[in-house]
Amino acid sequence: MNRIMRDRRSLPGRTLLALLISLLALTVAPAQAQNAGDRVTVIVLDQSGSMDGTDPLGLRCSAVRLLADLATEQDTYGLIRLASTTDRVARVEIEPRRLGYQPDRDAFRAAVRCDTEGNTPIADSLRLAYEMLAGVAGSRGGAPFRGRVLLLTDGAPAPDSAGQIEEIRALLPSFQAKGWTIDTVGLQLRAQNLAGVRELLQEMVDQTGGAFLGDVGDPSDLQPLFVGFFARQSGRTSVPERAYTLASGGEEQIQIPAGTRRIDILVSKDDANASLTLVRDDGQPISRSDSGVELFSTDDPYYTAISLVNPTTSRIFLRSDRPTSGVINLLTTTDLTLSIRQSAAARPANQPVDIEVFFARSGNNNQPVALTGATVSGSASIDGSGVPLQFVDDGSGGDTSAGDGIYTARVNLGDTLVEYAPRQVDVAIEGVTDGQRYYAQQVFDIVPVPDVQLIDPDGVFEVPGGAIVEIPLRLAWRGAPVGTAGWSFDVIQASGASRDTVPVAVENDRVVVTIAGANALENAVTLSVTLRASTSAGLQTTVELPLTIRRAPG
Repeated sequence: MNRIMRDRRSLPGRTLLALLISLLALTVAPAQAQNAGDRVTVIVLDQSGSMDGTDPLGLRCSAVRLLADLATEQDTYGLIRLASTTDRVARVEIEPRRLGYQPDRDAFRAAVRCDTEGNTPIADSLRLAYEMLAGVAGSRGGAPFRGRVLLLTDGAPAPDSAGQIEEIRALLPSFQAKGWTIDTVGLQLRAQNLAGVRELLQEMVDQTGGAFLGDVGDPSDLQPLFVGFFARQSGRTSVPERAYTLASGGEEQIQIPAGTRRIDILVSKDDANASLTLVRDDGQPISRSDSGVELFSTDDPYYTAISLVNPTTSRIFLRSDRPTSGVINLLTTTDLTLSIRQSAAARPANQPVDIEVFFARSGNNNQPVALTGATVSGSASIDGSGVPLQFVDDGSGGDTSAGDGIYTARVNLGDTLVEYAPRQVDVAIEGVTDGQRYYAQQVFDIVPVPDVQLIDPDGVFEVPGGAIVEIPLRLAWRGAPVGTAGWSFDVIQASGASRDTVPVAVENDRVVVTIAGANALENAVTLSVTLRASTSAGLQTTVELPLTIRRAPG
C-alpha cells in the first residue's frame, strides 16, 4: 500500500490514471519496407595450393567471372585472395567496385587469377572482408546496402587452424551486429573427410544469417551454384538448368519462355578449345553488335554468356565446333513477377507479423494473379537466426481469402530478439510455377515492445483529503527498466472520468499519471484508463491499467 501526498493545487476534474507502452527511439532507414536495393558482395576465393588438386582447371575462377558478367548497376563486388606463402596473411585482389560500369567490370574480371600458393588464411580473409564492407559503409555516409561475403574453400584454416578458428569466432559477432551475412561454399570437403570444415562453414552461416550453399563434389557444379546465388540476390527468374552434350557440329535447342523481356543464356563447357555459337531460329549467329544484345562474353575458356533484351525469337540454337558438354542455365525477366506486399518499415515485436506474397503480371497494376499449382516458400532471418515461413492461400491464419493468389505466412519474431533494440529482418522468398523459380526479398525492422509496470506494484493508493496523488510507472523489457525516448502518449478511453482531465508526463524516464480531486473521495474508487503510445515511425500500441484510489483513514 502506498501513501503519497504533495502540496500542490488540486487539478480540476475527476480521478483517473494513465498508462503507457514504449520503446527505444527508432531509426529506421526507409519510410517503407525495401526490396533488395544496392548489393555489396565481397568474394573470398580460395587460391591455396590444395586447389591444384580439387579444381585443376580453375572452374571456380570462371564462376566468379560469370558473376561479374551478370552484375548490374546495383552490384558492387570486391575480391580477396584466400592464400598466402608462409604466413597467415590474405590479400585484397581488388577493392569493391560497382560493376554496372564496364571498365570496372573488366578490371574485376582481370583481377580473378587462378594461380595458387601455400596456405589458407581464412581468419585474415574474413577480417579483410569486414574492413571492405565497413569502408563501403563509411564512403556511402550511412546509405543502406545489403552487405554479404561469399566464401569458397576446399580446406581448413592453415597454418594454426585452432588459432584461426578462435579468431573467426571472435569476428562473427561484428558481422552479425552490422547485419552483414556470410554465405559459404565447400569444395570436395566430404570427399576429403573434412567434416570439421563443413561445421565451421555452417557456424559462419548460422551466426550471420547467411546460407551454406553446398559442398560441391565436382568444380563444374560451381557455375550453376553461383548463377543461383545471383538469381536470389537480384530477383531474376531461374529456369531449371539442364545438361547437354554436343558432337562436333551438333546442335541443342533453347526455348525462350513466352513473355520474356530479358534472358541470360549461360552455357558452361568442359573443353576449353571448343567454340560455342548461339544462333537465332532464322539461322543467323548472335553477335556482339546485334540489337538487343546487352551481354556478350565469350573470352573465358569454360563458359559463354549472352543476354538478350526483348528477344524477337522464340528459340535459340546452341552449336559447337568440337565435341563438348556442360550445363545450360537460363535467367529471365518476364511479365510475371513475384512480389512481397509493401508494409511498414518497422513492426512491433509483441504482435505477429503477416508477410503477404503474390504473383503479378506487368500491365496489371501489380494485382495478384492466382496460378494453379504455384508454391511459395521462404525464411525470415534476424540476428543470424533463420525462421522458416509457411505460406498458405486457404483463408487460415492471417490469410484473408482462400484462392485469391495472395500467400500469407504469419510468424512471431519477438522471441528471436536478444537485446532491447530494433533489429533488421531479412525476408527471402522463392516462388515456383511451371518449373521456373522466382525470387523476392524485403527488409524491415522488428521493434521490441516493453511492459508498463507500476513502480509501486500493488496498485492501491491511499490519499489524504485535498491531496494530489502521482502514480509513477516505468517501462521494462524482460524485467529490466528501459527508457521512454521516442514515444508520445494520449488517453483514448477512461472509465469513471473524462480522459481530458488526466495529465500524463514523462519525468526522468518515468511516466507519471496525476490524479486530482481526491478530497471528494468517500469510498475506494477503481479506475481504468487505456493509453495509446505511438512513434513517428508509425508504430503504436495500447495498454489498460486498473488502479484503486481510497481515502486515507483520519
